[in-house]
Amino acid sequence: MTPASETAPLGGFPAPEKKTLPRDSAHETVLCVKDLKVYFPVKKGIFKKTVGHVKAVDGVSFDLFKGRTLGLVGESGCGKTTVAKALVKLVPAHQGQVICKGRDLLTAPAPELRKLRKNIQMIFQDPFSSLDPKMTVGNIIGEAVKFHRPGEDVKKRVQDCMEITGLRREYDKRYPHEFSGGQRQRIGIARALATEPAIVIADEPVSALDVSVQARVLNLMKSLQQRLNIAYLFITHDLSVVKHISHDIAVMYLGSIVEIFNSRDLKSGTVHPYTRALISSIPLAMPGQKRNRIELTGEIPSPMDAPPGCGFQTRCPYKITRCETHRPLLERVKSRHTVACHRWKEIKFS
Repeated sequence: MTPASETAPLGGFPAPEKKTLPRDSAHETVLCVKDLKVYFPVKKGIFKKTVGHVKAVDGVSFDLFKGRTLGLVGESGCGKTTVAKALVKLVPAHQGQVICKGRDLLTAPAPELRKLRKNIQMIFQDPFSSLDPKMTVGNIIGEAVKFHRPGEDVKKRVQDCMEITGLRREYDKRYPHEFSGGQRQRIGIARALATEPAIVIADEPVSALDVSVQARVLNLMKSLQQRLNIAYLFITHDLSVVKHISHDIAVMYLGSIVEIFNSRDLKSGTVHPYTRALISSIPLAMPGQKRNRIELTGEIPSPMDAPPGCGFQTRCPYKITRCETHRPLLERVKSRHTVACHRWKEIKFS
């Protein structure tokens, strides 16, 4: 496989940036999510009466910035993938706003939503099941070009997308089963880039790949971000991966975000007890090294019957009475660092 050139412009794609983006450009907001909630009804009985709701996402708010990556991490089942699907309207949102280019994607009428869809694309976790086995690579990538960029030379655009992601142009006649897992994920990345999006949502894009292939795909995504100035929402459960690719990290627990911080603060700058417990579980690279692991006790509440106060109260060793009655809101710790915890100023971690 021949990688794309690192220096020359390619088709409709600009050449890579040779200097750091200006501060105002780097911090330009391209997506604003406000109080996003996704509830799934629970039905029982012969008449399928709704008896409750699973609160998969319960009041999530964050911003995505141009040319930057926000990593979204948390335990399995915390709602990360549901957030991603709600942003691209693969699942309906119960409440909230998703603002892109001044418009709310959740309430935009169908004709306007079609125009906005090209600005936000998704890379899926499984690089095989996300590709239609009956379509050639050229048709898979070209489908979105035909819909969102009418009048453009589809074949040239497809081949440019393939080359910039490290795939040979002649592969456009092949089918997904003829490629390796890493190559299939490159096809998924090429498909996402075909509409020239401002935002790409990556839902655990390397978790199904071998470790050596993971590194190459991650480096490809970082290179493409520098070249195209894309904003990534990178969803993963691997804290080592998220630190490598992210500028900022958001930690989810039981459908809510409990802390957002700069990736440089991952090891020692975080203040939420759940975040600190996650960090303590990261395997150490050097044999013989020791780390004080934080072992959480207690049960994770059901998202159908979450406690009225802090969702983490059933496992938090620092719980007070206020945690049982009042839900903590995101509070600013410092610039670009917020936390949802009543006691973050008092807790001292060893």
